Amino acid sequence: HMVLQRELPIPLRGLATADSVVKVTLAGRIATTRSDKEGLWQVSLAALPAGGPHELIVECGDEQFRITNVLIGDVWICSGQSNMEWPLGMCAGGANESGELPVLRFLRVELLPALHPADEWSCAPQWHSCSPKSIQRISGVAYYFAKRLLQADPTVPIGLVIAAVGGTRIEQWMSDEALAEAGVEKSPDPVEPEFEEQLAALIAGLDRKDVEDIPEHVCSFALPETNCADWPVMELPCYWQEAGHKFNGAFWFRREVEIPQEWVGRSLELHLGTCDKHERTYFNGEEIGRTDIVKDPDVWAAPRRYTIPANKVRAGKSVITVRVFSHVFGGGMTGPAKAMKIGPEGYGAIPLHGPWHYQIESNFGNAVAPHNNQPSRLWNGMVAPLLSSPVRGVLWYQGESNADDPVLYRRLFTALIRDWRSKWGNDSLPFFFVQLPGYGPGATWPELRAAQAAALALPATAMAVAIDQGDLNDIHPPDKQEVGKRLASLALKHAYGHAALVCEGPVVSTVLITAP
Repeated sequence: HMVLQRELPIPLRGLATADSVVKVTLAGRIATTRSDKEGLWQVSLAALPAGGPHELIVECGDEQFRITNVLIGDVWICSGQSNMEWPLGMCAGGANESGELPVLRFLRVELLPALHPADEWSCAPQWHSCSPKSIQRISGVAYYFAKRLLQADPTVPIGLVIAAVGGTRIEQWMSDEALAEAGVEKSPDPVEPEFEEQLAALIAGLDRKDVEDIPEHVCSFALPETNCADWPVMELPCYWQEAGHKFNGAFWFRREVEIPQEWVGRSLELHLGTCDKHERTYFNGEEIGRTDIVKDPDVWAAPRRYTIPANKVRAGKSVITVRVFSHVFGGGMTGPAKAMKIGPEGYGAIPLHGPWHYQIESNFGNAVAPHNNQPSRLWNGMVAPLLSSPVRGVLWYQGESNADDPVLYRRLFTALIRDWRSKWGNDSLPFFFVQLPGYGPGATWPELRAAQAAALALPATAMAVAIDQGDLNDIHPPDKQEVGKRLASLALKHAYGHAALVCEGPVVSTVLITAP
């Protein structure tokens, strides 16, 4: 389902039998080369116009490798922190999007930092075509950007490469060379063995898919007759790591509720808040719902809401049991507290936050992101592997985590833009970014916005004004549609030649101070 950049040579590389002839065919373009003694090979196919779908065929001896449904179009890198990462399914109106955009494809890069610039991703991400289900985990900002471009020209496929991580500072997305240009010195890194060990555990965790394998000896944990009086207690919501369990695994949480007589004969709505990551929920021993992060990578952030049929509701003691399976990063029933409740709609509810009994089914060991908050780590592991692939431009939404030092950010941001362009060998690579929106507690945010705007002195840059799109009480304003459309308007004007399009307001050029 991938998209390759149109109208530029297409570099491809791979592995084959050592010292063998490799033939690559795509849309009538053919290239032949010979693999080296390690089996590595690389070719460059002649540029192609927008279109597809095509089939990419790689042949070596009697072996043949086919990649289907390949489109040629425009590839945009979408990077930054949580507001760029924020999935469409959690945006206002996002659940109503149909997904009927057959020439829109997206790829989400895993959070995999690296000590040194990588040629390949440590854990290869997958391209996805659009469907009502898959688009719920696409970046909301990027989706609305692409949707607007396709409305303007549906003949050019759009590929979105989403490399964004919540809470990250700009330094994490900068190469060593860019940091040096901005006058930032990196401290020596003495933790390489520890880093490599954590990275291996992280990759192993990402590959763990045995969520379905529930050991026989714990199957009774959900049964109402099981005595859990001697189980330990955890105050929920929380990550179990915060409760002292510094590992990933599978936990069972159990809580008794007293169902009043007036609820009998009515269906109940069970709200658990979010559960990180996979989860199965039982009511009096019967499964009433489950989620699976393999099928939906953003389910860790999705509120759980299940309906308990009226015929299963009886007065008196009932038991709610939740099995939470987390293979990487944090795990647990993470709330918020006000979202955890049970009751019939319109008849009040019993709150479910507070003490829950729990048992540990499995301990997988610790699999956390290894020191990803250090400068250059995410550039090295998430962006550097893209350098061999031509792209159309960059969308950037970041700055909240750097609001503590707007003066430094001014240097860092311009250095990042120059460096990314240098790395891709394109001094005019379009770079469009989002102004930080309005937000109440952000006392230094106006200065950070000014630092962002300083980058407009660079060519082929533009800023999507978003101060009016914020939420005074929410650092993640839910309406991402207008921001995405504004970015698209900038792209249409500055990258696609729609010169007459009015998409930017007046900017102060001079200030004259006169004596009274």
